[in-house]
Amino acid sequence: MAALWLFALIVAPLSLLIGVGAAAVGFTAWGILVPLCLDGFGMDVVHCVFLSSSVDVVNSALLSLWFLHRRRLNLFLVLAMGTPAMLSTVVVFLLFGRNFMDDYQMFFKGTTGFLVLIAAAAFWVKGFMDRRKRSLLASLDVQEGENDDEEGDGKRSWPDVFWGPSQLLLFSGRCQSSQATSARLAVLYLSIQHIVICEIVGAVSALLGMGGGTIFVLVLVIGFPHSIDIVDATGTSVCIMFMCMTSLWVCMVTTDQEVRDDLSNLLPEMSIAIASSVVGLLLGAWLLQRIPKSWLVFCIAAVITVVGSIATVQPLVLSTCT
Repeated sequence: MAALWLFALIVAPLSLLIGVGAAAVGFTAWGILVPLCLDGFGMDVVHCVFLSSSVDVVNSALLSLWFLHRRRLNLFLVLAMGTPAMLSTVVVFLLFGRNFMDDYQMFFKGTTGFLVLIAAAAFWVKGFMDRRKRSLLASLDVQEGENDDEEGDGKRSWPDVFWGPSQLLLFSGRCQSSQATSARLAVLYLSIQHIVICEIVGAVSALLGMGGGTIFVLVLVIGFPHSIDIVDATGTSVCIMFMCMTSLWVCMVTTDQEVRDDLSNLLPEMSIAIASSVVGLLLGAWLLQRIPKSWLVFCIAAVITVVGSIATVQPLVLSTCT
């Protein structure tokens, strides 16, 4: 293991960027920390995943509290999507997790950076589509709908914290439309799709230790009917990420003797990564409140592009240096 000062010199600025990405779109520390610690510092793969998941647990916990305080999340969707994802994480880890990490270390060497760039491209496309929509509405002299319940400080009313898109209200019998039955079936079909996605993301979290927050944001912003506001989607996603990563962290500590034995030795590295990430988290949350809504998606896309580029280039640099 390299000297602690060298670890701090390299990891601290990268963890700062991880914190900004987490606040912006629920970015996981996995894409940067795991390949760096595995190839750059020669850490054991289980220790790399444990370090990354520890950062994700702290980041997602703090962000969940922050978004809940501002009422910019949806507890109904947190439970509906987070429960199957968490159960999948626990079951898959107990069945395959540790053996998979030992036998398939090639998957932990930064092969997912390009996926982050694909997510960034999706946000760029959404940003331009939203801008085109606003231009069209402006030309028709129509004001884009805003949330009437939002208070001056950016908080939402508590009912909005528990209910998501209006389509979900169809299940409560409040819709008297003649197309209510077909609408309910459509929402049920989409709900099944989202549960399947949650199960898959939970399994990936168990096998690789990824947080999956950005994937949940994409599902809510792009894949949900009448897509959810991106800030609400991020708040909802980090809560789901907290459920998955906390369950993974607990499973690793309770079932893996090696992790328990080496926990004290990992505390210095964990402290550096977590502290730097929390600083980035605070910076990202501060910026998130001050960016105009019309530019928010573009700014998030830019952050993901930078983080994804680093996650993509980093393994190439490490393979050249080692």
